[in-house]
Amino acid sequence: MSIRTIQHMALALLVAGLATLGLGNAASASVITPSWATGAADAANLEASFFSGYSTVTTENFSGFNANDQGPLALSVGTLTGGGYVGDNTTPQAGTGEFSVGPDLNYWSNGTPGSTSGKNTFTLTFTNPVSAFGFYGTDVQDLGGQTVLTFSTAGGDVNVNLFDLVGAQKNGTLNYFAFSSDSLISSVTFHDAGNDGYAVDNISTATPIPGAVWLLGSGLLGLIGLRRRIQR
Repeated sequence: MSIRTIQHMALALLVAGLATLGLGNAASASVITPSWATGAADAANLEASFFSGYSTVTTENFSGFNANDQGPLALSVGTLTGGGYVGDNTTPQAGTGEFSVGPDLNYWSNGTPGSTSGKNTFTLTFTNPVSAFGFYGTDVQDLGGQTVLTFSTAGGDVNVNLFDLVGAQKNGTLNYFAFSSDSLISSVTFHDAGNDGYAVDNISTATPIPGAVWLLGSGLLGLIGLRRRIQR
C-alpha cells in the first residue's frame, strides 16, 4: 500500500467523520428532547442524573452579579440579553414566588427592576454551541401564562412550551427543566409569558464528545501506525 493510498484513506475517513457529525451535510430538522421534575428533591436528582453522562458541565448561578443588574450580562455559559434583571431576597419579585435555589441568593428574573409588573423576553446565546441545556425555574406557569422557549439550532428553530410539560403550577413551585438536542444549540430565547413572572437559576450547559470523533481519532492513529510500518 503506497503512502498516497494511505493519505487518501485518511481523507476519506475524515470526510466520513465530518458527515457523521453533521458538518458535511445540509442541516436537517432538529429534535429537542425535554426532561423535567417538580419539587426540590426530584429536581436535584434530575439535574444530577441528566448531566452525569457529560464530561464537562458549565453552570451559571448569578453569584457574581449585583441585585438589579440588567443585561447584557457576560455569563459563564454565554451572553444574556433582553429584558429582566438579577434578583435576590431584597428585590420586589422575591415576594411573588421567585427565589434562588442556592447556594447564593441571586437568580435571573424576567421582571422589571423596582416593580412587580412588566415581564420580559430574554435570550441566552452560548459561547460555544451546546447539545445539552438545563435550568431551575421557580414560579413558572402559575398565572395562566405559557412560557415558550425557542431553541436556535443547526437544524433550525424549535419551540418548546413549558406549559405543555408541567401544566398549570402553584405560586412559587420549583421545577427543573433539561433539554438534549440531536444538533447543536446556539441560543435559547425565553419569551414573554404575559403577566407571568418567573425566575431561572443554575443554568447548565454541556457538549459531549461525539462517538464519531473517537472513531475518527482511532482510525487516524491506526493509519499513522500503518504508514510507519510501511516506511520501515
